[in-house]
Amino acid sequence: LLSLPFFIVSLEWLRSFGHLGFPWLNLALTQSHYLSLIQMIEITGSYGVTFWLTAVNGIFYILLTQKQGVKQLSLAMAVFFLSLILAGSARMRQFDAESKSVKVAVIQPNIDPNEKWDRASQGKTISIMDSLHLVAIDLQPDLVLWPEAALPVYLRLNSQHRKRIQAIVDQSKIPLLTGTVDRKKVDGERHYFNASMYFTPNNAQSFYNKIHLVPFAEYIPISEYFPSLRKLNFGQGNFTHGSDFTLFQLDSTFFSNIICYESSMPNIARAFVKSGAQLLTIEANDGYLGNTTGPYQHFELARLRAIENRVPIVRSANTGISGLILPNGLVEEKIKSKLNPKMTSKQFKGILQQIEEISKNMSKIGGYASLSYSSDTQSDEATSLMTKMSKLGSEISNKILFFDLFPAKIIFGFKIIPFKSTLFNNSSSKHFLITSEVLFKQSCAECSPSINTSGSTIGTIPHSWTKAEYLASA
Repeated sequence: LLSLPFFIVSLEWLRSFGHLGFPWLNLALTQSHYLSLIQMIEITGSYGVTFWLTAVNGIFYILLTQKQGVKQLSLAMAVFFLSLILAGSARMRQFDAESKSVKVAVIQPNIDPNEKWDRASQGKTISIMDSLHLVAIDLQPDLVLWPEAALPVYLRLNSQHRKRIQAIVDQSKIPLLTGTVDRKKVDGERHYFNASMYFTPNNAQSFYNKIHLVPFAEYIPISEYFPSLRKLNFGQGNFTHGSDFTLFQLDSTFFSNIICYESSMPNIARAFVKSGAQLLTIEANDGYLGNTTGPYQHFELARLRAIENRVPIVRSANTGISGLILPNGLVEEKIKSKLNPKMTSKQFKGILQQIEEISKNMSKIGGYASLSYSSDTQSDEATSLMTKMSKLGSEISNKILFFDLFPAKIIFGFKIIPFKSTLFNNSSSKHFLITSEVLFKQSCAECSPSINTSGSTIGTIPHSWTKAEYLASA
């Protein structure tokens, strides 16, 4: 019984190695809501929680099966838990004070990943992301964060969409980090990457390629040594592993991005922080997990990474769960998934048809307005036109106000101040967007990595949209 904690910790440690390493369901995950009990993991890692949790269960077994030494063991357990709670609570309070802040607008579009790459839906997906981007800019954050593979295009290779996004970034002066798929030729062979792309004003884009891929989903293990394995078809992608722990720069702050499954890997987050990252962002797409416990477990893993490395984490997931996690593991705010995993393709296309109908009706309103102004001599006709405008406008308002038609939700104007927040939320709205003031401490004051900032201006935005124009255009 005394060897049980060492045995379980050893199993978890061995399970984390190699191509099939899977530290997702370590026992520490069961305690993620009891923050004062797990503050120790900044020293011991999640294995420390596994050790004491297994040891405590062993002691409970002894208490239930033996009569001798019950009082002594009970007292020892009480002292242990009290010490753990007091020390953990004290450590958590050390991160209450603000030392630096960054405003991040997190976009959670809640678009069904099975529909995103459908050719018939690609244009609408891009329009939704563009519209949410403009709303985010209106909130004046320091950074806009999109989820993994946010657009159904190869963004680096697609100059039309890349230049359009760069033009918005140049005009707004607000950087954007987005997930994208990428394709490059290496030694004459075509390689695909799950990547993140960082747009900064008037500079060339920089990239991070996902290092730890999901086996049998994003690649076939050891296929880099045996290329013929890539011909096997399990419905997987054949991505190539990235190799560089990239740092991005946001003014005086250095941050790194973790892509989806990588957040379950303690060594990945630790390597980024050791490289100088003071803030971690996570881009994820848990939509494929549907209405299971997977998205919730994935979010809780991010809390463990925040405590282990004592850095804030901002998470953007395509269908949830997005949010802000402070260095002590507290979740300041999170956005759960609102996408109905049972929504059919027919339902989604019906929504798109209603959006198109709204656009046509908005054009009619403009036509009615022009006719009414030119009908000075025929007041009855002008009155009739204005009546039609009013009626049509009411129908559109009932449908479009706060995006009732969309399969998602939006939160306008969410701002985080140390453990205080102001929030505007219409419960009937359908897209998620938060702007958060991220709090963190300098984790590497002496680190000043070299960042390539060369580049040139690409285009401009034809005009600046107001929020009202955005509502009308969505």
